[in-house]
Amino acid sequence: MSVNKTARRPQRPRPARGRSERHATAKDAFARAYNGKHFAEAERHARALTEQWPDDAFAWQALGAARFEKHSPNAISALYRSLQLEPGNAQTLLIMGKAQMAAKDWQAAAQHLRACLASDPNNAFAHLHLARTLRALGDGEAAVKHIDQAHHLAPENTTILASRINIYASARKVGTVLEDCKRLLELDDSNASFFNLAAIKHSDVGLFEEAENYYSRALECDPSHLIAFSNRIFNAHYNPAHDNAAISDLIRRWRTVFSPSERPARPHPVDLDGGRKLTVGLLSAGLRTHPVGQMITTALENLPADQFELVAYSSSDAQDHVTRRLRRITPRWRFITDLDDDALAQRIRDDQVDILIDLSGHTDGNRLTMIAMEPAPLIVKWVGGLVNTTGLDAIDYLISDSVETPPGCDPDYYEKLIRLPDDYICYLPPGHAPDVKALPALSAGYITFGCLNNPAKINPVLIREWSRLLREVDDSRLLLKGAQYLDDGFCERIWARFEDAGIDRARVILEGPEK
Repeated sequence: MSVNKTARRPQRPRPARGRSERHATAKDAFARAYNGKHFAEAERHARALTEQWPDDAFAWQALGAARFEKHSPNAISALYRSLQLEPGNAQTLLIMGKAQMAAKDWQAAAQHLRACLASDPNNAFAHLHLARTLRALGDGEAAVKHIDQAHHLAPENTTILASRINIYASARKVGTVLEDCKRLLELDDSNASFFNLAAIKHSDVGLFEEAENYYSRALECDPSHLIAFSNRIFNAHYNPAHDNAAISDLIRRWRTVFSPSERPARPHPVDLDGGRKLTVGLLSAGLRTHPVGQMITTALENLPADQFELVAYSSSDAQDHVTRRLRRITPRWRFITDLDDDALAQRIRDDQVDILIDLSGHTDGNRLTMIAMEPAPLIVKWVGGLVNTTGLDAIDYLISDSVETPPGCDPDYYEKLIRLPDDYICYLPPGHAPDVKALPALSAGYITFGCLNNPAKINPVLIREWSRLLREVDDSRLLLKGAQYLDDGFCERIWARFEDAGIDRARVILEGPEK
């Protein structure tokens, strides 16, 4: 038997790691996971920090931050604990404000973001998020003030600049929006969402060709960008340069990209009793004071309550007096902004909806890819972006009339057309409308025509027709109102086109919206 005679060197005893070293190591582990966007792992490290150092404000801040990124409702309680331990910590206050924004608690978010700025006045992202919060609260002027400050502090930050574009547009300060779009794309020419944003803002002022170029660039960056493709389809209807064949081709291309390779199986009604109530789902971002809400409310209020039960799927958090009227006749109301397609489709199936009605089409907030999952036995398109076929095989019927869809256009639609005899909508007049008074022409001595529609729809062909009308009615005027008329450049383009058609600009009255 051989023996190893090599003597073992005695090991030096390792000193016990100090508390501060263990704390630093634990914080580093959290930071690596958090910065790597491994938020579940980051939450585990943060929870361990709170267990070992329960009086450490950073530990609770870390836990709240990780939970916020995981969309956990427990984030706020952890952040409150951190603020108890360190009340003026600007970073904790910022994360708290963001968490409350996510929870749509706008007043509380504004309070914490203002507190963050009191501790750190030059925090660009606190100004950004406060601007977004104030916009949600309807304070456009204050939102502009804070987004300007954020932009001043970080002029090359694209997130801030994109928000500035949206906030300025919603505050009806359109003068700098197109220049900001140009600068945004100079800073980042690979982001599909930025090209889509620039396209929307150019379309808003009737620059259709520029808008279409930007939509094309968005789809080059991301061919699966649903919103950009839907916007491109909608924008094409504003541009008289496109005929029906060109638009139909665009819709076919959309269908090819976004339709599932195989049609999914639809649910079957659990209860086939012909005498039971039918459950009707309403899917829209416009269940409020919006063209959709104003076109459907009175019709739905007149549905026989013993035959139908309504379920609302609202992709907007906004609520107003129209929402309140709709909620009175809608027992189940679902806010769906946080639900992805799979979750929303399952929600509709769980609600056992018999007929799902889409009220968006290709407009903002649409869920066409979810509808393609066919979560209801019958799917119908009604108002809301009803400019053409959706291009979606999943939609069985489209409710319209003989004006919106004239006889003979049926082959252009993927849906089967149902034409109501008189009109496909039931308009709800605004409650604040004044009483009708004497015809203004009686005192003015001339006729004033008016159009309060979206100025983005105005194009040279329409202006030629309006000009013909003004020439045929001596000394008549045309009043146009809308947010875009606050922009001098936009007004100048409109007046120049009327002058080209032989109409003096004094006869065309351009006004911004009422306050």
